[in-house]
Amino acid sequence: MGDKFQGIDPKLLAKTAVEVRERASDLDSKNAKPDSKMLKQAEAYAVVGWRDCVYWLCVACTAGLLWLIAHWFPVRFFLMRRRRAMLSDATHFLITASDGSKHYVNAFWLSGEHPADPKLLGFDYKQLRYILNAEEGVFERLTFDKFVHQPPSVIHKTLGSGISSEETRRFRFDLFGACVVDVPIPTHLELFVEETLHPFNVFQLYSFGLWMSYMYWQYAGAILVITLYYIIAEVLESHANLTKLRSIARCECMVTVIRNKEKKSISSTELVPGDLFEIPSHMHMPCDAVLMSGTAIMSEAMLTGESVL
Repeated sequence: MGDKFQGIDPKLLAKTAVEVRERASDLDSKNAKPDSKMLKQAEAYAVVGWRDCVYWLCVACTAGLLWLIAHWFPVRFFLMRRRRAMLSDATHFLITASDGSKHYVNAFWLSGEHPADPKLLGFDYKQLRYILNAEEGVFERLTFDKFVHQPPSVIHKTLGSGISSEETRRFRFDLFGACVVDVPIPTHLELFVEETLHPFNVFQLYSFGLWMSYMYWQYAGAILVITLYYIIAEVLESHANLTKLRSIARCECMVTVIRNKEKKSISSTELVPGDLFEIPSHMHMPCDAVLMSGTAIMSEAMLTGESVL
């Protein structure tokens, strides 16, 4: 199958559906049942050029009506435009959650840490990344707890000197992404379009056009003004809420990291799992980290619900 799939079992790559395994810590400890939104299965799909051409031709012939219907029923139209494929040919995944709901996501391949390592197949779903475990043939949520749950002596031995290879740093940055909780904020125009395409607002706009065709100017004008006021109010409120949420969740600062036994100052967004960094005195820093030396006071206000002011 080529260098891209070197080191991966061909039988696994020939599969069209793979189980998604959640972490044991995410299961209910009493009955070991997964949450209703946890993932169960990922089915591989691939792009079909002629189906896309037919779809867009139908969209043009219906003056965009088919595109509007596809916007309301994305999974059904996804199945019409894509075909089941082997993992080796996957461009998308159809995700099935524990409650039976389905969603589709893009598939991606990442290079291994070393040139001889096999590539990694994965997908992102609701800000979480899942990577194919080629040994067990399942998708697993990406975590960096391989060494965290080890005795302190093992942690100090394996992580005590930080990252010494630029190749390792680059690989982990590509795999885990930037070290930041970033809430994406759509533009006002994107929110306006999304809100306008809601079935209720589409019906209101249709009513406006219908009453206009019967020359009921005042009634049609009232529907248009009220609908636009509602849409604009929703857009402004949604944008303000997302902006406030992002300001609370996002934290970025300069940190001193030790790499290749040298200290240098970088942005906290450039940190990768396994980095060794310093926390200066009297500095507040939200992070998931193992304290290697010294002392620190940990505030659990975000976990207990106490005021953080």
